[in-house]
Amino acid sequence: MPCSTVSSWKQSKVNRQLCRFLKKINKCKVNRDDLFVYLFMLITIVVIVFIIILVWRLGGDRCNGQRIKQALCKEYNNGVITGDLCYSICIEKSIPLHYCVSETHSDITYRHEESLIKIQKYPAVETLPYPISLETFQDKVFQFLQYNLGEIDSPQLFDRVLGFTDFNANGEMNYAESNTLWQLLHTREFFILLIFQDEASFPKINGTCGSAYAYDYIPSSPLYQKKSDVNPVMQYFFPNYNQWMLPSWEKRAQIAIGLLELSSILTESFSTKFYMCDIKHTNFGVSTDFEAKVVNLESVMSEQQLLHSGGKKRCYFDSECSYGIGCSMSCDVNSRTCSNVPRRPAVSFICDILRDYVLFDSPEDCKFLFESLISQCQSLTSLNHTISHNVIPNKIKDILWNQVKNKPVDWLKPRKKRSVVQKNVPLKKAKKKLRV
Repeated sequence: MPCSTVSSWKQSKVNRQLCRFLKKINKCKVNRDDLFVYLFMLITIVVIVFIIILVWRLGGDRCNGQRIKQALCKEYNNGVITGDLCYSICIEKSIPLHYCVSETHSDITYRHEESLIKIQKYPAVETLPYPISLETFQDKVFQFLQYNLGEIDSPQLFDRVLGFTDFNANGEMNYAESNTLWQLLHTREFFILLIFQDEASFPKINGTCGSAYAYDYIPSSPLYQKKSDVNPVMQYFFPNYNQWMLPSWEKRAQIAIGLLELSSILTESFSTKFYMCDIKHTNFGVSTDFEAKVVNLESVMSEQQLLHSGGKKRCYFDSECSYGIGCSMSCDVNSRTCSNVPRRPAVSFICDILRDYVLFDSPEDCKFLFESLISQCQSLTSLNHTISHNVIPNKIKDILWNQVKNKPVDWLKPRKKRSVVQKNVPLKKAKKKLRV
C-alpha cells in the first residue's frame, strides 16, 4: 500500500475518533446543563417548603387549638362560662391565639403580647348543677380549699377566692361566674397562681375565660445555664461561656434575695406549708425588673396535697417516697408509710442555685463568709431545728442586701405595665356581698 494511502487511512481514522470524542463531550455538556437545572429546581422546592413550615410555625396554629377555642366560645355564648378574656377571644377576636408555644396531653399554651394564655383541652371537673345557690357554692369552695389546704385560718384567702368570681365587678354572682371559678380552681397551676397573687415571685394573672387563663410571660428563663447545659465544643474553647450572658453581680444579688424570700413565702404565708417539688435553676426566670419568678407552677404543692399523694402510700425504701428533688421524703420503717415532710427544706435547694449563680464572682470582702453560709445552708435537713432554716438564709440575705442597699433608687429598670389582654382588671376583691 502506498505511503500516501496509509497516511490518508490513518488520518481518516483519527478524524473519526476525534469526531466521536467531540460528540461525547457535547453529550456530557447537555447532561451537565440538565443537572444544573434539576439542582436549581430541587433547591427552589426546599426553600419553598422551608418558608411554608416557618410561616406555619410562626403564624399558624400548629397545635390545632381552633376546635377547643370554638368549644370555649360556644360555652360563653350559651352563658355557661364567662371571664374578662371571653369578649376579646370570642366577639372582638382581638386575641387570635395563633402563636402556639407548647402543647401537652391536657392543655395548649399560646403567647399573646406579654402574656401566656393556657387553654385546657378537657374539663378538669364537671360543670356545676344549674341553678345553684350562693350558700351551696360557698360550701363547695370551702370544702375544696379545706381538702387541698387543710384547716383554713385565713379569711382573706377565702374572700380572695370568692372575690375572683365577680368578673364584671357588679357585686353579684351569676351561674357563669361561679361555674368558671369552679373549673379554674381544679386547674392546679391556676390554683397556685391565685393563692400567691400578692407575691412578687409568682406571675400575675391577666385574665380568664372559662378554664382558660392568661398570666405574665417571663422572658428570661431559665435563670442561668450550667456548664453541663452548654455545647461541649463551646465549653472546650470558652470554659466560662455559660456566664457570659448573666446580669451584673449586683442585679443577680437582687434576684438571689427574691429566691431566698420565696422559701419563706412557701412555708409561712398560710396555715399550711407549700413545697416546690422540683427546685432547680430551669424552673425559675427573671422579670424585666430583675425579680425572680417561678415558671414551673405545677411543681408547687401544699402540705395537704402532698399528704394525699403519698401520706398513705406503703413503702419499703426511701426511693419509693420521692415526688421530685424537693419532695423526697423518708419511709417510716415501723408503719411502712411515707412521711409528709421532705428530707431537705426548700431553702437548701435555693442555696444550691445561689452557689452556681452568685458565689463565683462575689465581692472579695464578703466572699469567704458568703461561701461558708452557703455551705451551711446546703447542708440543712428536716432534722435541723426550724430556727436554723430561717437564721442562716437571713444572714445570707443580709450580706447580699449590704452590697446593693446603697444603689440609686432607679438602678433597676422600672416595672413594665401589665399586658392589657382584657377589658377589666383581673383580680377583684369581694367588697360587696355576693348574691345570686
